[in-house]
Amino acid sequence: MTAMRQKPRHPATLAHAVTSIIERVGVAACAKAVFRSERLIYDWADPDHDARPNFLQGKALDALWLAAERSALPAESPIASWYLAELERDAFERGQAPSPMARVVELLARCGGLAEEVEAANVDGLLTPNEKTAIAERAEKVRLVAAKIVSEIGG
Repeated sequence: MTAMRQKPRHPATLAHAVTSIIERVGVAACAKAVFRSERLIYDWADPDHDARPNFLQGKALDALWLAAERSALPAESPIASWYLAELERDAFERGQAPSPMARVVELLARCGGLAEEVEAANVDGLLTPNEKTAIAERAEKVRLVAAKIVSEIGG
């Protein structure tokens, strides 16, 4: 897959989520899945463009990404992750942060995903650059949830 020339994208944005999917499955597959042009898919990935996928298009893009990932959980798909983070941010701003127990459950799920990624990658005893990247991404998600727990309990 050819790398896209990119403007900087903040990880907590829809543009970043769409870019992650394009990088994983290709823009042609994305366009085909949502019955839209490749140009529109690139517009969705552009942080300076107003175009956005609707719910069903976002779901179709996440489904493509999940099909390409061996052991990803649905909540780890790029657009779903972005959407959940947006809902969480809104809840936090209203003073409705998740309970520490809910965070611990999330942490355990993320640890399970990391363990599955390591197990799947380590079948042959060698880690490819892509496997190393996937493991690092999973480990970062574990770290972020653990950091949220510490932050939310005031530590």
